Amino acid sequence: MGRNVIPAAVLKSDAYGIGINEVSQIMLKCDCKNYFVTYIDEALVIKNNAEKIGKNDVNIFILSSCVTDKECEKMILEDDHLIPVLRTLHEIEFWVQTAKKISKKLNCVIKFDTGMNRFGLKEYEYDALKQLDVFKFLNVMYIMSHMSAANILDSELNKMQFEKMLTLKKMFPGIPVTFANSYSIFLDESFSFDMVRIGRLLYGETDEELNCQRYPENSLEEVISLKARIIQIKNVQKGEFIGYEGTFKADHDMKIAIVGIGYADGYPTSASNKGYFIINGEKAKIVGRIAMEYAACDISEIKNVHEGDFATVIGEGASLGRLAKITNTGSLELIANLMHAVKNKEYVI
Repeated sequence: MGRNVIPAAVLKSDAYGIGINEVSQIMLKCDCKNYFVTYIDEALVIKNNAEKIGKNDVNIFILSSCVTDKECEKMILEDDHLIPVLRTLHEIEFWVQTAKKISKKLNCVIKFDTGMNRFGLKEYEYDALKQLDVFKFLNVMYIMSHMSAANILDSELNKMQFEKMLTLKKMFPGIPVTFANSYSIFLDESFSFDMVRIGRLLYGETDEELNCQRYPENSLEEVISLKARIIQIKNVQKGEFIGYEGTFKADHDMKIAIVGIGYADGYPTSASNKGYFIINGEKAKIVGRIAMEYAACDISEIKNVHEGDFATVIGEGASLGRLAKITNTGSLELIANLMHAVKNKEYVI
């Protein structure tokens, strides 16, 4: 990342479904001082946890930029450590006018679009931005953009976006830059600029199976685990079918376990007849089509499996990266879907 680069924790969407309350408490104990969230209610969770342990130097950057909402604006104006990320000329002008009304220089981050075509100002809006005279009324803590292909080592997009970010840095001398996300730390350290926003790598998740990337020699330890209970064990005779639509036909006598996780829990149906769980340290291949709340797996060669035991869905050799490759799905999408869906069920997370 570079010696003087600040790491920030991205805990948006309830920390990718894992739980912003729990994760932020851990990060605060690790003395993490900078956070990115999507909504004001997420920011308040971190703020409250910080106050409980006497942390008064925490910055929470709000990506949805809710400054034009009266209630949200009021909360931000009451706390200098709640910092809006301004993404449009309208939001910037609104914040400038607010600063004029209360005669106070207000904190913010200004986001620019360097090629992703999602959020932020584009080149044709730069002249209008200059006319707003933002630096007279706003304390711009960072200029910001977002990399769209940092997980692909040789992507032309990385170079293109980097060059645009360099141009912006020259346009706004002295203003720190936050450009890089998790995967950027496997690129040249120049991509890091002043602050790196780390999301999925907080959990050791790297999509190593899916992407061509320069990972550390010692891979990060994936700390997410997910287990589901074995509901029933049964014998299947040769020639019988398993699951909806008969997509699996037993070519020998088998023993299968019905595991309590399915597509309603975020486990993708594309893992049908391809994915596997880990039971007693052994791979148990999924057989048949994954149903709404259940999946069947082959335990014919696995000893000492009992109803009520747990099958490991993620962890112990069933990594998110491997599941992403099997299902041709992004591992971040898998994290969000699985963790949001199973949070209030009888799973071990």
